[in-house]
Order: sequence, then C-alpha cells, then structure tokens
Amino acid sequence: KELTLKDLGQLWGYTQLIDPVESFLISSSGIGALEKILKVLKREDLLLYGRNKKKLIKIAKWEVSKKSINYDSLIPKI
Repeated sequence: KELTLKDLGQLWGYTQLIDPVESFLISSSGIGALEKILKVLKREDLLLYGRNKKKLIKIAKWEVSKKSINYDSLIPKI
C-alpha cells in the first residue's frame, strides 16, 4: 500500500525508542500522502529522530523489478 502519516508516525515512535543508526520507510506502492506533506509543505522536520534530533528517517519507493530503491523518490535527497 502507499505510505501514510500513520506509517511514518509508527516508525518515528520506534526510532525514538531504539535510536537506530539509520531508519528507512519504503513501499513498492509509492510514497502516497507523505509526498504532499514532505515535498509540498516542506515538513522534513517530521523525519527528525534521535537523542539530539540530528538523524533523518529516509522515505522511498521500492522498485520491485530492479530490486532496489528508486533514488529519484528518496526523501530527503542525499
């Protein structure tokens, strides 16, 4: 399914608890409603996590045929 704010919120909660080195939210169906929130409204602050809020959750679409991330869809851009 396409990603939603609920999916991001759930992952954000987990990242706050365990503080991983990196965190990814990926779907083969696309970014969905998060595209408007992150690209149009520019709310990349919602991706911050960690003790000092210096890490960012990465969001992307998974290309099933290529078996890899679609780097054009990656938020935030590297």
